[in-house]
Amino acid sequence: MNAIKILLADDDPEHLALLQRALKRGRPQLQIQAVGNSTDLNAAVRREPFDCLVLDYNLGDIKADDFLTQTNRILCGKPTVVVSSTRAQGIVISSIRSGGVDFVQKDEAIKPDVLWSRVNHAISQWRRREAVYRRTNSREEALLHQVETDGLTGLHNRHYLNRLIEESSQENTTKPPIVCLLADIDRFKAINDTYGHPAGDEVIKAVSHMILMNLQRTESAVRLGGEEFLILRQATSLLDTWKWAEQLRARINNIRVQCLQGVIIPTASIGIHVSTAGKLSNIVIAAADAAMYLAKTTGRDRVCTSEMIRTMTTAREITEEYPAGVEQRRDKFLARESPLLGPVQREHVGPHSDKVSTLSARIGERMKLEGESLERVRIAAHLHDLGKVVIPEELLAAPRRLKHAEARIVSRHAEIGAELASLLGLDEEGSSFVRMHHERYDTTPISREVPLGARIICVADAVATMVSDRHYSMPQSIEAAITELRRESGLQFAPEVVEAACCCFEQGNALAA
Repeated sequence: MNAIKILLADDDPEHLALLQRALKRGRPQLQIQAVGNSTDLNAAVRREPFDCLVLDYNLGDIKADDFLTQTNRILCGKPTVVVSSTRAQGIVISSIRSGGVDFVQKDEAIKPDVLWSRVNHAISQWRRREAVYRRTNSREEALLHQVETDGLTGLHNRHYLNRLIEESSQENTTKPPIVCLLADIDRFKAINDTYGHPAGDEVIKAVSHMILMNLQRTESAVRLGGEEFLILRQATSLLDTWKWAEQLRARINNIRVQCLQGVIIPTASIGIHVSTAGKLSNIVIAAADAAMYLAKTTGRDRVCTSEMIRTMTTAREITEEYPAGVEQRRDKFLARESPLLGPVQREHVGPHSDKVSTLSARIGERMKLEGESLERVRIAAHLHDLGKVVIPEELLAAPRRLKHAEARIVSRHAEIGAELASLLGLDEEGSSFVRMHHERYDTTPISREVPLGARIICVADAVATMVSDRHYSMPQSIEAAITELRRESGLQFAPEVVEAACCCFEQGNALAA
């Protein structure tokens, strides 16, 4: 048997010594901590480990029944034997009802082996109950784990998720924001059809393993069924989770699954939704699912957020409410979004975009564009940074070189902006200018021809940025901007657009209205 530790409390020093001697007689290994007042007792039950409390009924300023009632949760079921000089039946009953397991009169307790036998019996009973509880609890946990675990992947399953949702609905306390990520393996049906279902299972297991490898202790992942996974995180910000999701997406893309027909390289589309209320519900999961579906429909192998869904919904509403032109709708859209934007976001979609639009029109005129073609370039330039309304402010304002995952997030603004521009009424060609305005001249595949309008906006955007005061750089002179344009001609920028832009500056202030 393990060493037994007894906490002994009596405010009479003589009685305390007698009780201690009675317990210790013939049992030198027995560990006894003796206290003589309620203050020391309160501290001891909270701090010291013990197997049984032997408590005098009248402990100075508190009675045993009151003390047991107050400390019921702290004692956690550990046995208490109450001792007293009185023979009053009411005290015995009150002590037992308050949580004591036994009552011994002091004149009996100091006799050889009497108190010890009662204490030893109480401890033995308690230890047996604890052992039964642990075994039962262990079996229940094992059964629950089996019921709530997906057999193929080892991830949680819908039974687990349903329990979390039910528990969350019953919680009344405020919790930190919970982040739902819904990931779906791209073109999984084609994987099964091409390589067979066993190979498809291997892909699911490989992706599941990658998800598990990237989870922290407080995070969890659920296989919702098929090739779809729900990941639950506690995040400090949307940006933190977006970067995490980008890293997960990239790592999934690095998976290689070998099968008889060849090597399978999976990709995944991921949707993010932040529940600021800290509650998990089917509505929250549906919001993440909508973001994931947006990732699917806009190209796959990417991360989308519910903020993108919200802004696109706003753009649709603006278009339905206002039959005016694209730029008027843009102004209405930005007015509605403005309360949610930071100062850097406002500068990018406002004054900066105005400069880029003015300069793009000047360059377009120099390149002999006119009529609808010129107007399309000017308007597209006005909307080129619209996607930054969903790029986190703290990332746009970062006074340092961005990491790879961060740079990828920022680069998404062109694609998102093109979607918003299209919803606000910009035609397909103009939207393509927005989508492709960051394409480099020297690295764009031949199969993906970049339209001239996008090339013009690319140069205008770069010049407007160079001559402006940004949080990460001081403004450059027009001469320095021209030098940089010529240096990057044929590399980042199309040579003919560079020449047209330089001519505009040589003839005067190309940024003037």
